[in-house]
Amino acid sequence: MLLVNEFMKQTLLAKLLPTPKQAMVLSETMTAFNVACNERALVCTLKVLFEELWHDATGMNERICEIETENPAKSTQLKHKQRMRSFAR
Repeated sequence: MLLVNEFMKQTLLAKLLPTPKQAMVLSETMTAFNVACNERALVCTLKVLFEELWHDATGMNERICEIETENPAKSTQLKHKQRMRSFAR
């Protein structure tokens, strides 16, 4: 029995020799896994983006007042430009 604690990491290098059918199933599994990982990363990135947009958005009442008085905002700026840019890489 091998006991592993939080400070020990074991790595095993193995070469797979699958049959053609196993290779196809393995390839499909790896593709599905990669898509799932990429989707999760995309969802996390978009979540951060939309939270920033929501946080920096003009309030509803303020925007309605701008529309009703035909007095639009003079400029639009990102408050957290640096922070958002770091997630866009």
